[in-house]
Amino acid sequence: VYVITYEIENTSHEKVIKTRTVIVKNTEVSVNIEKNLTTNYISRNMVLTIEITGSNFSYIKYPDGTTSSDKVSNYTIKENGHYKFLIYNKNSNYITHEIDVTEIDKTAPIGTCIVNVINNKSQFLVNASDNLSGISKYEYYGNNKLITSSSNSTYTASTTYTSGYVNIYDKVGNISKVNCEIQNS
Repeated sequence: VYVITYEIENTSHEKVIKTRTVIVKNTEVSVNIEKNLTTNYISRNMVLTIEITGSNFSYIKYPDGTTSSDKVSNYTIKENGHYKFLIYNKNSNYITHEIDVTEIDKTAPIGTCIVNVINNKSQFLVNASDNLSGISKYEYYGNNKLITSSSNSTYTASTTYTSGYVNIYDKVGNISKVNCEIQNS
């Protein structure tokens, strides 16, 4: 806020004084977008928190084409990708804010399983991968009963099984059930 005083005097020494108040408003608009992550990966939709500052803000245009005039809002991301937000001021000018989302893992791990039956023992051999969060554990089942849970991709049971499968978990809880091929030696 600025106060400007004008004083004018004519040749007859008559004075006129005028005071004006000038208020300079912040015409800039800025945006802050938070991903709200507690871990590196999540297995659900991601909610972005968007905070916009500046008195000249008019509205935001979200990547899906919808708009909002709220200075604080949320936007839900359902899959990984590149997202572009347009933040408009009252003069219809806009700034662009772009964000990459790579932390959503809704895909279950993949894998194969072989059970080698040798000398009254069953050796489970699992080959598994998860391209985002990674593998966390394996649950081994023989004859449809849980044998053990382990972070190891191999397990040897001191029993002969005629059927087997393994549940493979990634680090955010996605699960794959993989039937094992039984090989008798």
